[in-house]
Amino acid sequence: MADEDENEEGTNEGEGSKKKGGKKKLIIIVVAVLLLAGGAAFMFLGGGEEKVAEEDELIQEEKHLTEVVDLGSFIVNLSQNATFLKVKIMLECDGEILHGSTAATHGNAAAVAVSKFPGVLGQLEARVKDNVIKVLSSKKAPEVLNADGKEELREELLDAINEAVETEEPLVTELYFTEFIIQ
Repeated sequence: MADEDENEEGTNEGEGSKKKGGKKKLIIIVVAVLLLAGGAAFMFLGGGEEKVAEEDELIQEEKHLTEVVDLGSFIVNLSQNATFLKVKIMLECDGEILHGSTAATHGNAAAVAVSKFPGVLGQLEARVKDNVIKVLSSKKAPEVLNADGKEELREELLDAINEAVETEEPLVTELYFTEFIIQ
């Protein structure tokens, strides 16, 4: 009987050590999997932050390359009797040209203090607005009522504004009508 008790104890000890070894292996495997999962998550999320940061930098560079300027509202008599056009214009300008050294070449530095427009546009505000009014008032209502007419007017205004500014490269890259009323 004593031998049986010893055998039973020996058997229990063998099973216990197998259970302990199995638990240890299981714990080691779980910890290893958690470490791998954590490392993968860190690499995935950490790499994503760098990618997002790079995309943000590119967006900021693009924002610095262009600037939208509100040229304001214009109310003009069209070339027909008793027909008026009210238009509000926004300009998308090349930021480097707008704020670049070309602004000093016009010799109108005093105009900057009284203008609400930045850079070259501020120095030549009167000339730009005069050219816009000339183009707008030369039109007839039927010419600008349809989409093709508005697109043609947009191109003429772009040319007139860039001509007024006299920069080597076109300052205004796009022109937007934010209000367009014919009465």
